[in-house]
Amino acid sequence: MQEIDECIGEFEYLILRVIAKYKLFQDKENYMQIGRLAIWKAAKEFDETKGNFEMYAYMLIKFAILREFNGNLKVTEHETATEDDKLSYLCNTASDQLPFTMERPDWYYHLFPDHQRLIELLYYEGHSMRDAAKLEGISYELMKKRRSKMLKNIRTMIQKKDGQVPIL
Repeated sequence: MQEIDECIGEFEYLILRVIAKYKLFQDKENYMQIGRLAIWKAAKEFDETKGNFEMYAYMLIKFAILREFNGNLKVTEHETATEDDKLSYLCNTASDQLPFTMERPDWYYHLFPDHQRLIELLYYEGHSMRDAAKLEGISYELMKKRRSKMLKNIRTMIQKKDGQVPIL
């Protein structure tokens, strides 16, 4: 067991190199642990006749960390869907009401006009992000940025109004 600890300690700089290369500093300790497991796996499976251990370990670390990062992206997409659900609830989007008769929340009137339009398109009219971008004549990436800013503004307004942690 001590040999594996020494091996992990000796090649831990490879983990740091991958983290720095992909700028994954937010969950650094999590990625460090994934990298340590990859070094352990490399030490266990390495065949000296097939090349350099350092390169083999680096590739295992890199792919393990990137797999974890991609899994986290899926979680982020799920969390975004949850934000959409909460925003839909806040917008009072009852299915038995028509969009033009729905009452808008107080914070709606304090948003920038382009954010109000975005809420109209996404939550009151039910367009997808891609459709809304086409309707507005902007790129999908710009639409995502606008939506992100809009959600941030709404969170801030709700937090200030209630004096609580934002619900979105």
